[in-house]
Amino acid sequence: MPKKLQNYHDYVKNELELKPYLSSSQIEDRLKERYVNLSKVHSKTVYNFVENIRKKYNIPKIKKDKVRMFEKLSEVPYGSEAQVDFGETWMQTVERKRKKVYFYSIVLSHFKTYPLFPMI
Repeated sequence: MPKKLQNYHDYVKNELELKPYLSSSQIEDRLKERYVNLSKVHSKTVYNFVENIRKKYNIPKIKKDKVRMFEKLSEVPYGSEAQVDFGETWMQTVERKRKKVYFYSIVLSHFKTYPLFPMI
């Protein structure tokens, strides 16, 4: 078990017992929020620490059922609504160096209605 995280053993164990669905990254976030002097460790170290505690105390990871709520959007005039997504990627410059670029994409609404009975 990673010794750098040993001081947080009881906290992590209690969190996992109360909320077994938590991931190691969620545990890491909670540790960082709760303990400002938390040792700098790699996320993989936290993962191993959490997995060791799960194994030692037989705390399996229980997945929550995720129900996605969705519904058909109402039809609106073309371009009256939009969806915006943001992203980032690495590109190569003309000097063959890597540069991180940020971008966004906008998709305007475009609903097409179909008649119930095709015209003949």
